[in-house]
Amino acid sequence: MIHRRAELILKHYLKYNSKSAMGFCTSRNHAEYMAKYFNEHHVPSVAVYSGEQGENAQERNKALSELKVGKVRVVFSVDMFNEGVDVPSIDTVLFLRPTESPTVFLQQLGRGLRKHKDKAYLNVLDFIGNFKKMGQIPFLLSDKNYDSKAIRTGSPIKFEYPDDCIIDFDFRLIDLFKKEAERELHIKERIKEAYDEVKDKLGHRPSRVELFLHMEDRVYQAMKSNVKYNIIKDYMSFLNDIGELTDEEKLLFNSIAKDFIHMLETTGMVKSYKMPVLKAFYNEGNVKLEVNEEDIYRSFKAFYNLGSNGVDMLKDKSTSSYKTWGSKEYVSLAKRNPVKFLMQSEQTFFKEKEGYMIALSESLGSFIKLPSFKEHFKDTIELRTLTYYKDRFNREGSHE
Repeated sequence: MIHRRAELILKHYLKYNSKSAMGFCTSRNHAEYMAKYFNEHHVPSVAVYSGEQGENAQERNKALSELKVGKVRVVFSVDMFNEGVDVPSIDTVLFLRPTESPTVFLQQLGRGLRKHKDKAYLNVLDFIGNFKKMGQIPFLLSDKNYDSKAIRTGSPIKFEYPDDCIIDFDFRLIDLFKKEAERELHIKERIKEAYDEVKDKLGHRPSRVELFLHMEDRVYQAMKSNVKYNIIKDYMSFLNDIGELTDEEKLLFNSIAKDFIHMLETTGMVKSYKMPVLKAFYNEGNVKLEVNEEDIYRSFKAFYNLGSNGVDMLKDKSTSSYKTWGSKEYVSLAKRNPVKFLMQSEQTFFKEKEGYMIALSESLGSFIKLPSFKEHFKDTIELRTLTYYKDRFNREGSHE
């Protein structure tokens, strides 16, 4: 769908004759794609993000300088301009990624709220529903905690805003905020309560796997059916929102390391073949930046000789004899399936490297020895394996 989404975004962007815009994207690939698409349609654009740079990427300060003078019309960024950016001429903000944090939302909105002689107002083009957080702005600007109960009940609240700051919502928006507060309350509270119950039961902050194993199934199913609130699809963001990241994890949070973990949480899995590739990189906690054929063979053999992991192999005629396989057969399977797919679909993280079968991006090198990175890496692989089998069991059980 990404091409159709890009087409829609460009179509609406062109309506407003913007001269200086900033778009907030969900990943490096997303920012690269948007900049490429806009450039191909004659709107000078660049992508700005940390880590290894792509074809349309530009260094942060240079991008800002060119945006100020009009050489660039749109900067698509990934967590690089949430705060500390002073480009008063920005007349359009594009919300292309969701954020659960109202503070980050306000920071992103604020990139376009500076006064400038050549703009009368800011256009905010919201493609993913961040407008629903607009009701939290009065609380943020008056340094109050968001009070969803007051919004739901319409209770009067006294706000004290900074000098020269006025907020005036249309009555229809106030009704919308009330409905949204009512709708979100139930599922968010249930998930947070479930998290707190598991934490109290275990006596420590639960891992993804522990949360999955101890959470009530009805809460898990409700969470799973609502992508916006599925915290195990972006667990570090959830922990960040509730203030439970460690200092070391905060270093990971706005980096390619966090993006890598999130990719592991969300990458598609039709079969289980990716798991032994990822386990080869994890390497029992001694994380490798590159793996060779021997690493892949050992990991695949160990994975499919364990328990029920061989079910996928037995179902397919071409792999049903896997118990007699040696290195050649396992390496061939890995090359034509998970290795090929990962290098095509996750190019930010997986690369070809001479002398190796597949390698991780070198920009992950400064993180692989951090205990918190190893912990999230292992936890995510184990969770994806568990949920894969649970989902497969549910699918197959429903057909019997």
